[in-house]
Amino acid sequence: MFFLLFLCLNRKKEKMMGLTSMQIINTSKGSVNVQVSGHGGKALVLIHGNSSSHLSFSKLIKEKILLENYTFYCIDLPGHGKSNHFEKNNYNLEFMACVVQEVITALDLQKFDLLGHSLGGHIALRVAAKVKPQNLILVQCSPGKDLGEVATFFQPLPQSQYLYVENPNSNEVTSLFTALTNSKDEKGLLAQDFQKTDPAFRSGLSESLGSAVFANELDILENLNKAGVQTTLVISRFDQFLKTDEIMQKWSGSELLNYLETKAEGHYAHFADFSTWFQTFKELMVK
Repeated sequence: MFFLLFLCLNRKKEKMMGLTSMQIINTSKGSVNVQVSGHGGKALVLIHGNSSSHLSFSKLIKEKILLENYTFYCIDLPGHGKSNHFEKNNYNLEFMACVVQEVITALDLQKFDLLGHSLGGHIALRVAAKVKPQNLILVQCSPGKDLGEVATFFQPLPQSQYLYVENPNSNEVTSLFTALTNSKDEKGLLAQDFQKTDPAFRSGLSESLGSAVFANELDILENLNKAGVQTTLVISRFDQFLKTDEIMQKWSGSELLNYLETKAEGHYAHFADFSTWFQTFKELMVK
């Protein structure tokens, strides 16, 4: 009896603390890892960026004010984190969107919000076109009518080439995250995620971007808008990877999406400069 009481109390405590669990979802393409956290009635699906993982959202999903309202589903993209490695020719935006769509279907999420960071934002757009979330949140990512327009929003940062190279050496990886974040501790964690990613993902993605048809993301936004899906862009001017001034100028006054500007620094501000970033983000999430 005492043991059963202990288990009940412990489970109640875990629920209150929003402790996480891992789920392996078997899609038709392969197995995908999902980290589930929180106990709120709203569902938020999160998609990380290139050579990252669910860990990049580790600070966000610990916020008590959100844990009470949301259940978080942090997906490890194919080839990332604890998800399966896939064939190199499958590492493209459309394939990854199909995998994420299958995960959402398997989780039986009838209503949910969808958030994507950087590359994850472009994947989230494609997922949203298929499954229509209630709200779409893009973080440090700007939609474009084609790959050429999207490319104009990138800073001429030499280190960014390593995001498309199979096996950059440790010094090159360090230089990449030194350029993208000012935080020493978080820089190391981001580098670890990078090195755990399937190396073929980066070269496969690069090859697909050079050969595959890039969906018109402005058309996707327009269709989402007509369907009543609210899209919000959360962006910081202090991003060494993106020309954020130009991005905000493009979307100023647009009917297709709203944007929130944060004072946080770095392309990974939602992780490396979290406290500053969250001051803006919670305005969107806590109403």
